[in-house]
Amino acid sequence: MKSPRLSYIHPIDKLGATEKMIAVAREKAPTDNIMTALCDIVAAQVDNFKKNIGDKHLKEHTARLYELDAIRDNLIRSFYNIAYGESCRVNNPDRMQAAVEILKIGFPDNLNIVSMPLLTETVRYEEKIEILKSRLSAQIELLGLNDLVEDMTEANEEFSREYERRSSMKENLPKAIHAYIPEMDKAITTLVSYIITSQKEETARAIFDPMYKVEKTPVKNIKSE
Repeated sequence: MKSPRLSYIHPIDKLGATEKMIAVAREKAPTDNIMTALCDIVAAQVDNFKKNIGDKHLKEHTARLYELDAIRDNLIRSFYNIAYGESCRVNNPDRMQAAVEILKIGFPDNLNIVSMPLLTETVRYEEKIEILKSRLSAQIELLGLNDLVEDMTEANEEFSREYERRSSMKENLPKAIHAYIPEMDKAITTLVSYIITSQKEETARAIFDPMYKVEKTPVKNIKSE
């Protein structure tokens, strides 16, 4: 299976994603002592890196970014689950048909959107909302989901604004922090290798998902190799 490509992830994005990956790894393998030890090593490297960033405002923006991503993910999951529940209401054909159309047209890929890279998810989110508000407006009205769609719209827009704010700040990171990247990446790579060899593929993918979401085209002078 594909392991996370660390050189494709900006150091600041890597911090938050690695912390989330560690949390999932601990949850998935709570009794695995080797996993616990490797997670502890990675966590120590992450903490050391964070201490040397020197810009608490950037760290605050990064934490806020992941909070906003979780909010929009939870909203679209709620919408999907409501629609799915309505699609099973055989005692109300009109509502059932409306829900079936929403799922077929608006969610042909189910909930894959929440596992996409952050910027890709933002674009797909906008496209999905446009479909819900235009082609599926009657169905949305029938099921009383207009307010939820507006909440989804606002959540995605707020994520976009925060991403832009954080992006403008992280381009000015001190070059000295790059000295801490190799050791952190080495620890992450060891953990990733162990996860691949010790866990089922489905479990490994769930653990790596936070890293997959922040992968992008390599940034000049950011590569850790």
